[in-house]
Amino acid sequence: MAEDVGPMEGTSTLLLSFSSTVPRASPAAVTAKEATTDPKDAADGGGAAAAAPAAEGEEPDSPVTATLTISYTLPDGTVVAASEPMVVARESGPKPCMWESPPHAVKVDEAMLRAFAASPRIPVTFTRSSTVVVDAETGEKEPDILYVMELELARVVLGSKRDVVAMLSSFGGASAAMPAAFEGFTMATLMLRLDNGDGDEDAAFTPQGLAKTLAPFAITVGSASRLPDAPATAEQVDAGCDPVSAHFKWAPGMRVMSQTAASTSPWGAPAGYPAMRVRTCAFGRAEIMFGKDMPEGMDLYRLCATTPLVVHVHDRVVEEEPEEIPGAEEA
Repeated sequence: MAEDVGPMEGTSTLLLSFSSTVPRASPAAVTAKEATTDPKDAADGGGAAAAAPAAEGEEPDSPVTATLTISYTLPDGTVVAASEPMVVARESGPKPCMWESPPHAVKVDEAMLRAFAASPRIPVTFTRSSTVVVDAETGEKEPDILYVMELELARVVLGSKRDVVAMLSSFGGASAAMPAAFEGFTMATLMLRLDNGDGDEDAAFTPQGLAKTLAPFAITVGSASRLPDAPATAEQVDAGCDPVSAHFKWAPGMRVMSQTAASTSPWGAPAGYPAMRVRTCAFGRAEIMFGKDMPEGMDLYRLCATTPLVVHVHDRVVEEEPEEIPGAEEA
C-alpha cells in the first residue's frame, strides 16, 4: 500500500499591502482598502479610496496633483490592478498613503509550482499619474511615471517565511534618492503576506504532500565584491563590456543557472592599491529547483553535505561586434 504523503494540491491566500510616509507632520494617511476585484462590485463602489481628511491649515478641497495606481502579477499568472488610485500629492504637498489588496486565493499544484519556480518573484508596478496640464490647448498632461518593485517569494514557497517585505527609504543622502514615481515620500514599504491560518500543515504555501514529493529547494548567490578593473581601466570596462553575470551549478546532472547582476556599485579605490579600482555586484535572486528532478540514486541531503556550489563570475565579457560580410553592401 502506497504511503499517504498528504495533499498534492491546495489553495493559498495572499494579501498585498503598501504604505508610504512623507517628510513632515502629515494628516491621517489616505486609505484605499480593496474590498473586491470583481468589476461588478467595483462599479458599486467596492474598493474605492477613502477621502483624505484635511490637514490643519489646509483647505479640504486642496486640488489633487498626483495619484498612484498599483498593479501586480500573482504566482499563478493572474494580473490584478487596484480598482482605485491613491492620492499621493495635492497642491499643499505630498500625502502619505496606505493600501491593502483583497485576499487572493491561489491554487497551488505541481504545474503551478514548476511554472512559478522559473521566476519566484511577484512584480508590482506603480503608475504615478499627474493632473498637471503642460499644454493648455490640447489638455495634455505630464506623462505617467512607472516603477516596478519585486517581491522574492522563494522562502514563502519553501515554508521558512510567511511574509516578504521590500522597503525604500530616502534617508542616507543622494545615493538613497527615491524613484520618480515615489517623489515626496521619505519611505515606501511593500509587503506580501501569506494568510492561510495558524495550523501547522494548512498554513504553508506549498501543500504537505506536494512539498514531500517535489522536495523544492533554493540556491541564492548574494554578491561578488572587490571586482577589479585591472588590467583594463574602469572606463574601458564600462564602455565595452556586458553587465556582470554569475553562472553557477550544484550537483552532477543539475542545470547551470545564470543571472545578471541586479545592481552594481560605483567604482572605488581600495586602500593600498592606488592604481586599481574595484566594485561590488549584487545578485540575490533565488533559483528554485526540485529534489524530485535529481538523477536517480542521488540523495538530496547527502549532496548538501558533500557537494560544493561552483560559481563563475564574468565581470568583463566584451560585447560582440556585428560580423562584417564582404560584399554585403553591394547586395
